[in-house]
Amino acid sequence: MPFLILILLLSGAASGSEDLDRAITQFKSSEYDDAREHVRAVLLSGIETELVPALYLMIKIDLALGMAESAERAATRFVSNYPSSEFAQFAHFARAEALSNLGRSRESKRELDWVLENGSDARLMLRALNISSGEEDEFQQGEWLYPGESRTEPVADRETEPEPAQVERREIEGSVLLLLAFPDPTDPTPDKISEAFCFAMNDLHGVSCLTERVYSAQGAIEKLRDLSSSVRLCCVAGDEGAVVAVSLAGDECKCPILKLTSTQHPASPYANCLIDFLPSLETQAKAAAEYAASNLGLTHALALCPQTDGGLAMRSGFTEEFRARSGAIDTALSYQADASNIRAEIHALFTTPARLERGHEVSKAVLTREEREKYFGSDRAGDVAQAVGSDSLIHEEPQEAFFFTLNGEQINNYCSQLGDIQKGTILFGNSGWLDERALIVQKLITSGMYIVAPLSPIVDRETESFLSYDERDEAYPSAWELLALDAADYSARLLGYMDDNHVDARTAATEMGEFRGATVVVNVAPNGENRSARILRFDGESVIPLK
Repeated sequence: MPFLILILLLSGAASGSEDLDRAITQFKSSEYDDAREHVRAVLLSGIETELVPALYLMIKIDLALGMAESAERAATRFVSNYPSSEFAQFAHFARAEALSNLGRSRESKRELDWVLENGSDARLMLRALNISSGEEDEFQQGEWLYPGESRTEPVADRETEPEPAQVERREIEGSVLLLLAFPDPTDPTPDKISEAFCFAMNDLHGVSCLTERVYSAQGAIEKLRDLSSSVRLCCVAGDEGAVVAVSLAGDECKCPILKLTSTQHPASPYANCLIDFLPSLETQAKAAAEYAASNLGLTHALALCPQTDGGLAMRSGFTEEFRARSGAIDTALSYQADASNIRAEIHALFTTPARLERGHEVSKAVLTREEREKYFGSDRAGDVAQAVGSDSLIHEEPQEAFFFTLNGEQINNYCSQLGDIQKGTILFGNSGWLDERALIVQKLITSGMYIVAPLSPIVDRETESFLSYDERDEAYPSAWELLALDAADYSARLLGYMDDNHVDARTAATEMGEFRGATVVVNVAPNGENRSARILRFDGESVIPLK
């Protein structure tokens, strides 16, 4: 490739855009050898305005011919020499494809992330997002991506408002049971869910909705037994014990169950009739580990979770998935859920030998009282973070993930004990961190952190159900109402698919592919669980949905 550039600079031969247009046409027709010859003619022409597109097209031809090493070298030179070219974003994507073909997946992910952060072409960014998020498994050989081509496809850019999703109106026979199992009779949550769910089902989808409120697992099972023969689908939400009990009773009643609330572990593997609408805590933690290892390329991790069933489920999910992706868990600890002080656990976590051997620092806030006095003297004791050790040992690039799950009420207290996040460490948290006011107050700790959650706390994709419901009420819909609206849209789509294809609910859910609501993404795995947890990032001012 370099000799072509040199010849071009020394040549004064003339040739027009006809060769470039012909090369593009031949590339689109998979006539790669012929396209290569016309690209050579363009490069020899000496026409400066055609140099950059011709060099980019040569990279694409190398990829189409399976010459990944040559394409990677050329793409690397291209982005270095022409960083401000309109073709630069396409060259970054081409380099990602070449690196992927060479088995260098982490580097490929970084190139895709560059495209998502810096790109402007709609089709290119959508392709990068789909591959990076796992919605598409691989690049397409000979795929045509070029400036000036169609830009009508929606771009996955958080700064661009997507078009509202249209509700498919159709005749759907039968009714849906909404079973709300909340033990506290004063809890307003069931009313919020019921109002939004029934509005969407009745007014927008034309499906009759029967709502039942119960306060115990036994009451939930009895209602399901009484009503299962008269409904086509039961949507259940509420207390974990009652929800799981109803889920396991679904097979007995021969009634499909759509479980709307998240539990510690997926319930669907234990009931053929069940679909987990939200990913379990275990699956959410796995999503965080996957993002840390695959998208950020982190190779080491720490985990700190409460000593509860949910905390243990998240800890095991994160550590197992991170190890499965060739990552090393330096330490994984638990703390008492009601503890007001977790200094000892934080100290043990950040002083694990494997971590210190890699050059990471210990901050003042995680030291014991004796150690603080040793380093700083008794008159300087306190919680203000101050580094101990040589800054020269600190890695400039992030090297480890810190998975720290908590109850939202504990953010400020635990952050004061944490002190700061050391260089080279990226904080990951559970949905308990989704308190924007607390995130802003604790910006030293939280800025740049990633949060894994079953749904987005804000609307990042407008749907017709959301817009219609928002118009009828002065107050902005709550998280529970948004969940209910998305659940209603999904339920209507599920019933429609069952009718069209004459399949059961579980089969329909696994075959339908991805569903995107206002706050929920659903992609049901063969075991019946939605595997699409949301990855969010706090940028210091607001929470931004990434995946």
